[in-house]
Amino acid sequence: MRLNKRTAGCGVWLPVVLAALLPAGAVASTASVTVPVTATFVTPTCTLSSSTSTLSLGTLTAGASGNTGSFRLSLSCNGTVNSRIYARIPSGSSSGSLTGTDKVRMSVNNSIPAYPATVQLLSNGAAIRLDGNSSAGTFCSGSSTSRDCTLTARYDVPGNTTAGSARASVAFTVAYF
Repeated sequence: MRLNKRTAGCGVWLPVVLAALLPAGAVASTASVTVPVTATFVTPTCTLSSSTSTLSLGTLTAGASGNTGSFRLSLSCNGTVNSRIYARIPSGSSSGSLTGTDKVRMSVNNSIPAYPATVQLLSNGAAIRLDGNSSAGTFCSGSSTSRDCTLTARYDVPGNTTAGSARASVAFTVAYF
């Protein structure tokens, strides 16, 4: 096959011819504008409330144990948010102290007796942790704008407990995930 030299060389001459047609001093230029973009990201928050501020277990007899007293925790969020609840025993002698991770010793006259009554809180029949562990001790988890969780108290009163008015406190916290 034979190539015509004139045809084969046209590709080299075309850019030179185009460059000669541009006005003198014409150069490609660019302009830029910076536009700041701002945003506010708001994490939906939740409000936690209880159906009661004090849960009364009534009069308990030494040597008795059982379930009594239920209450409801209500979670209301200002948007759909992944959340869960966990519990802890607040500090202070009238708050009681933990036995393991899920039982609180009840105080009598602001001190823990040698043989204290204990209370557990059950969610769907299972004892919840009361040690403030925000990952392992969570319950009532979900992703919604509102939900209710019912807790039931389980008590255990040793036969040799100190008589008197017993009390314990539990604090609940909402965690977002």
